[in-house]
Amino acid sequence: MRCALAVRLAAKLIQGCVDTRHDRVMRRVNAGGGTFLRRHWQVLDWPSPAYRFLPGVVDFPFNLASQAPLPFDTDSVTLFYSSHTLEHIPQEFCQHVLDEFFRCLSKGGAVRLTMPDFGKACAAFEAADERFFSPWHAPGRPLERSLLAFFASWLRDRVPAEQVRADFESFSREQFGDRYSLQVPRESQAADAGNHINWWTVDKTLSMLRAAGFEAPYVSAPQESRFPEMRGTPWYGAFDTSYPAMSLFVEAVK
Repeated sequence: MRCALAVRLAAKLIQGCVDTRHDRVMRRVNAGGGTFLRRHWQVLDWPSPAYRFLPGVVDFPFNLASQAPLPFDTDSVTLFYSSHTLEHIPQEFCQHVLDEFFRCLSKGGAVRLTMPDFGKACAAFEAADERFFSPWHAPGRPLERSLLAFFASWLRDRVPAEQVRADFESFSREQFGDRYSLQVPRESQAADAGNHINWWTVDKTLSMLRAAGFEAPYVSAPQESRFPEMRGTPWYGAFDTSYPAMSLFVEAVK
């Protein structure tokens, strides 16, 4: 693993020595990309005790939960890609993040978002589909625990299964999502940034993109971006490969 990361870092350093003018003119940013490496792409992420990166891996150290402006000029970014990141950002910061994507994108530029699909999770919970929750589910454990792990991880061992079930049956899906995700202490995310603290559905994502200024956001699918720069799975930088069966895919063009 360390050897593979060293090779990726070396390639990134070499990449930084070439085509710099091209990358300034056609800036492409993976927001929350971690060790993502693909030619002509740069990474925005927040090094922390939960996510440690070797020097040079992250091009723009930035906390998406800071309410600060993204470190890019207005109309200066061609493409934003963000995969399985916004479910780790408390809900109250996410509209600002989408607003900033819109501000920073050039005319005709686009953002592609993929996150765990809360609508699919609720349907799987109703159907008692344990396989859907396999990344979080252990045989013999209550499925309610796995549902909470999907969008409010800190609570998964803190709320009785019967309470989760009763609330799921009593509230709308949106009310249920807010009821639990908003209970999660915000400071808990700093201790374990890998936890999920937010829920996303297609409707919620499209609505927030419209509020950010995008006129016609649309639903996509794995490897079906309208932009060829956001397709493909080479060894050094992959798109749409994180849990595609349980994810949503949405794009918007400025």
